[in-house]
Parts: sequence; structure tokens; C-alpha cells
Amino acid sequence: MSRRLDSLRLRLRSLFRRHSADEELDEELRFHIERQIEQNIAAGFPAVEAHRKALREFGGVSQTKDECRDTRGFAHIESGWRDILYCFRTLTNSPGFVAIIIITLALGIGVATAIFSVTNAVLLRPLLYRDSDRLVLAWLDFYKSSMSDAPFSNAKFNDLRDGTQDVFEEMSSIMVFRAIVPREGGAAERISKAHVTTNFFSMMGARVALGHDFTTADGQPRAAQEDPPQGDVAILSHEYWQRSYGGDKSVIGRAMRASGTPGPRIIGVLAPGFTLLLPARATTEREPDVWIANNFGYDEAHRGMGSHRVIGRRK
Repeated sequence: MSRRLDSLRLRLRSLFRRHSADEELDEELRFHIERQIEQNIAAGFPAVEAHRKALREFGGVSQTKDECRDTRGFAHIESGWRDILYCFRTLTNSPGFVAIIIITLALGIGVATAIFSVTNAVLLRPLLYRDSDRLVLAWLDFYKSSMSDAPFSNAKFNDLRDGTQDVFEEMSSIMVFRAIVPREGGAAERISKAHVTTNFFSMMGARVALGHDFTTADGQPRAAQEDPPQGDVAILSHEYWQRSYGGDKSVIGRAMRASGTPGPRIIGVLAPGFTLLLPARATTEREPDVWIANNFGYDEAHRGMGSHRVIGRRK
């Protein structure tokens, strides 16, 4: 252990006190050569021949110095440092070339970072949904009319859900549209509304921070509800609750502001951060402002009018 510590100490000394170590090496090599010259002269060689013979037997001073430096120090560190200094001196003589290198590196690093960020978010990192590896997006393809990625009507969604229970654990639908609602003070605001099945948030793993989630009764068609019917119920996004209601917790149980008719009754507020990450072809808002329970019923009359995106969880 003591020998290893001494060796490490000498290596560090040769690395950080290179000039002093080189002087000691020169002095040591000079001592050995002079001793060899003296031995050659004592053996009868002339002084010039004794000096030449000593250098020849020694094997070259420069080579010996390099071998000693490699042995005593960190050769790869010293070589790398010399390369860096050489590159720095070369680049300072060509500022235009340096500018091109910096711009190229910046663009390359920026593009690589952007590509990795997208790849990580889309392909590598799991979606922020419950059991996201079992979620699938369903759509309709009409081959005769060359129509693909078509949404479902409410009746067709009910048929798909009821007819695939051996494949899917559960299934939900979402329909997003734009609406204009009044604000306090008489101004109007354009917001996005989403009609969703009552199991949507529980299936996706979204958390309701204030109030409560939809219940099965909230999705019953109005004709099947109690007399008088309870009407629509809504859950606000956290951002819209802050923006339009100032974070007022007393909004639970109140009706939303609407034009002419009473708006949906507010039953909850989502926790922040929930986002719809559907494919671009779904053309769906990422963060709807208001979520309303779907109580349309079977709606056979509008079977051909599709506007619902369907998400299912495989068994």
C-alpha cells in the first residue's frame, strides 16, 4: 500500500509540477551519461569516441525521456491537454472557421435535443394515464367512400361498447366542441366543452381535486332521470376554474353561466395537469375548459352523425 501511494504521489507531482520534474529527469540522465563516458575513457577510448559510444549505448536521450514520462505520469491526460492547447491555438488564428463550428454545434445540439424530447414524450415515456399500455383509440373506416379515421355517433359507440365486452375491460367516448358563454360584467367568452361518458375520468386515471366525479346516474338520458330531470352536470378544468371563477370553492353545486337557459350544474374541479394526448388526426382539444356528462342516450335518429372519439382499455 505504501509503494502504491508513493507511486501515485510521484505521478501527481509529475502532472502538476511538470517543469520541475523535467529538470530532475534531465539532471538524472546527464549523470548516467557522464558516468558511462568516464567508464569508456577509463577503458581506453578517446573522449569524442567515449561520448559517442555512451550515447549509442544509452539508446537515445529523447526516447528515454518520453518513456520515463509515460511511466511516471498520466500520459493520456498530458497528451489530451497538449491536443486541446494545439486546437485552441489553431482556432484562434481562424475566427471565421470558429464561428462556423460554433453555429454547427449549436444547431446540431438543438436539433438532437428537440428530436429526443419528442421521441421521449411520444415513444419512450409512458402516457400519464392509468394502465396506458392497454389504452387504444378506436375509429371507423368507410372503404367504399374512402373515408378513414371517422368518429362514432352516440348510437354506434353504444353498439361498439356492448358488442366488444369480451375484448375490452371498459370503453369511453369524448366529443369536444366550442361554445360562447357569458362572463360576469356582460362580456362573452369562447370556451371548449367536452361531452364524455361518466367513466371517462376514472378510466383515464384523472383526479377530481374539488367536488366529486361523475356518477352513473349523471349519464342517464333525461327521459330516464327523476321527475323533474336533474339536467346536465359539469366538471371544470383547473385552469378554467381559476380563470373564470377565481378559484372560488363555493362554485360546487352552482349552475354555470349560459345564454338564455340555465347552464350545467358544477359538481367538481379537475386537478391541474390533465391533458388529452390523442393523435393529431383526432382533431381534439388538448385541454377542454368544461367537461359535461354525456346523457344523450342511444339516439338512433342521429346514428350517421359521428362526433365522438372512442377510447378503450383492453382486457
